[in-house]
Amino acid sequence: MAGPADEGAFLRAQYPEAAGPSRTLVPVHPWQWDRHLAAAFATEIASGAIRLLGPDPDRFRPQQSIRTMSCVDRPKRPYLKLSMSIVNTSTSRVLAPHTVHNAPAISAWLAGIAADDPFLRDELRTVFLRELMGTAVTAGDDPIRRGSTYGTLACIWRESLHPYLDAGESGVPFTGLTARDIDGTPLIDPWVREQGLTPWVRRIAETVVVPVLHLLCRHGIALESHAQNMVLLHRDGVPTRVALRDFHDGVRFSRDRLAEPQRAPTLRSTPSYHENRNSFVETDDPALVADFVLDALLFVGVGELAIFLADATDSTNASSGRLRRTSCAGICTVVPNPDTTCSPRRWPWRN
Repeated sequence: MAGPADEGAFLRAQYPEAAGPSRTLVPVHPWQWDRHLAAAFATEIASGAIRLLGPDPDRFRPQQSIRTMSCVDRPKRPYLKLSMSIVNTSTSRVLAPHTVHNAPAISAWLAGIAADDPFLRDELRTVFLRELMGTAVTAGDDPIRRGSTYGTLACIWRESLHPYLDAGESGVPFTGLTARDIDGTPLIDPWVREQGLTPWVRRIAETVVVPVLHLLCRHGIALESHAQNMVLLHRDGVPTRVALRDFHDGVRFSRDRLAEPQRAPTLRSTPSYHENRNSFVETDDPALVADFVLDALLFVGVGELAIFLADATDSTNASSGRLRRTSCAGICTVVPNPDTTCSPRRWPWRN
């Protein structure tokens, strides 16, 4: 377990009638309990070490990732990121215990950096949805049971977006920018028509791309900012800022390349039996740090949006190229001078 110093107070705020001093509460997806946990943890259930308390008093709705739940009755209540023994978008959706342990420490680190950075704090006003607490249940070190229990009973509590929204501000997942209505009309069609394609794209660059690149260039921290990990904040379709999320295994850095290495938390390392060898936070190879941003943000996030816009606006390949260049021009306009925020000696992709 990792999280706030007063675990009991945190849990009582979530479950006032169920929290007690002698046990730890772990939210579980009902599908996960019925289809997997009841059998995988049968020994612990039979002994009473694990006890099912019944349904949560509030109603929840799944987010796009399926396993992260939003509270319908109390929208400001933290989101619940739950283990599910499924494969979705080519990735297993369990929660490895070491990532659960690291989640609050990474979130606190990022929040502290953002709070001390005037550009992120005052100008961009980027939102970092912190992971407040994490709990994972293991079945000991028995390698025979590990296959059915590793990462299958765990939860990460993540801040809700609602307390961060300004008056008149709304949020839409970045994936929603490429969504269409049932009649084929893009969700963003009225926004782009009203504002114009180029001004709207420039605002996307300023509000979404700039903070991620600033965090990399100024602080040496890469975020896995693909479309599912970003929420665009807007007022009637006008982009205002971005909310970033999913930090427990969606961050990468080289400790000796950080602007302030003394602030970086000590993290629990990836165990040798963890199957996904691409799931790591620290690396000695700074090129892997850069690739983390280039792949997720530019290749997947911005690239997919550019292709969608080119198709949705009946643009030619040439106009799609102009769109991407406009986005890059917008970035270069507002990103602080890299000569003052990056050291050419420190980053291998700068000649």
